[in-house]
Amino acid sequence: MTSKEISHEIVSNYFIQVFHEIEVREYTKTLLPELFKKTIDQIVLNSLYFGVPLSVLLKRTNNQIPRIVPDCIEFLTSKNLLNREGLFRISGSLSRINKVIDLYNEKGEEFELLNHEGIWEHEVAGILKKWFRDMPGSIFTTKLKDKFLQCGNQKEQQMVFGLNTLLLQLPTVNQEILKQLMVFLHVVSKHTANKMNVQNLTLLFSPTLFDLWLSGHMQAGTILKSMIGNPLLYWDVKIDLSDLEEEKEKKIELQNEKNENCELCADKADGIYYGESEEEEDDEETVSIPATVLYDFDKQDENDLEVKTGQEITIVQLFEEWVIAVDSESNKGIVPRAYLEFEIENN
Repeated sequence: MTSKEISHEIVSNYFIQVFHEIEVREYTKTLLPELFKKTIDQIVLNSLYFGVPLSVLLKRTNNQIPRIVPDCIEFLTSKNLLNREGLFRISGSLSRINKVIDLYNEKGEEFELLNHEGIWEHEVAGILKKWFRDMPGSIFTTKLKDKFLQCGNQKEQQMVFGLNTLLLQLPTVNQEILKQLMVFLHVVSKHTANKMNVQNLTLLFSPTLFDLWLSGHMQAGTILKSMIGNPLLYWDVKIDLSDLEEEKEKKIELQNEKNENCELCADKADGIYYGESEEEEDDEETVSIPATVLYDFDKQDENDLEVKTGQEITIVQLFEEWVIAVDSESNKGIVPRAYLEFEIENN
């Protein structure tokens, strides 16, 4: 095979990979507009809510917000599911998601998601994402999307002013959908147990909400990070965080347990244990277990060990919920056991 043929094959394989990674919706809309239009027309006939242009949905709902958005938010909020780890990141059962979509199409307004049994939080989160993902175009509208993205290149104060100006130019229903979603995602980000902070939620939602293909991802991320992180800059709303009190109480319980079980926490400066003599320290069973950090852990008090995702550390003592570990610089302290990946050898 000649070098020219090899180059041609490399280029061909590259484009094959690219087109496989691009969703069919994006491909048909960008390169085959007529086929895309026919596909949308077919979807409109067969679906009540999913893949249907927002303008068509508004005619069907008398200009009311399509119920998918409030239904999913109500389900996840009322059932206290916002603290579930990986919410919106972990994929639910595709078969259960499709079943619910079929029920929406079959029963319409009669279907009640809140009372539907056999569906879990990750499926409901998946349904909400799918509704936005299947929506033809962007919730920011084709007319204004590029103007929104341009705001992502500005300094924060100018960006906020520009975004507020553009939000007022959106159709009323688009404004309300965005407000409900951003406020909801803000509340989700406050539940630290789900490990879905503002950055993680931004990465998941920005390509979908802005209907992006190959460009604009950085600007979209900057905009959504601001909207999710501080929705009060854009909407005059009251944000209910009352359910976080229960999560705070659980954190206090865990902190108390940590204090009870880890009285031998090391001072990272000199390695001296608090509250115990050196003789008592020698009586404690120590281990040496390599571990990999799964999630960032910031110090909450002076006895903690701050670690980052992917970092390699060594566990020297094990407790039920916590461990005492040492990093590569000999810093020593407490890390939540659930934040680490390691194996315990059975003797």
